[in-house]
Amino acid sequence: LEGVLFNLYHCYGILTGIAGKAAEIKVSGGVLKSKLWSKMLVDIWQQPVTVSENEQASMLGAAALGAHAAGALSDLADFGDPGERVMQPDPSMAEYYAKRFEKYLELYQQ
Repeated sequence: LEGVLFNLYHCYGILTGIAGKAAEIKVSGGVLKSKLWSKMLVDIWQQPVTVSENEQASMLGAAALGAHAAGALSDLADFGDPGERVMQPDPSMAEYYAKRFEKYLELYQQ
């Protein structure tokens, strides 16, 4: 589980290095089926993460983008997810995951 999240975090770091830090991180899908995995994700990122209780949130997001592109939805902000909540990281886990991520990067380079 940790390796999968470190891989995502690694990709996130590369993307933010190119495009800048994201204003908000939203997560949906399988990772949210596990409280442990969800907590690990938030603690690795060390920033609030908005999670959707809707398993099809990504599909609905794609539908919203399509509706917006077709002119059927004037503002994407009008397409909300009432099942969202925000998870907060545990600051006491920051150093633990930072060290583990350093080890991940070392092994990744090998």
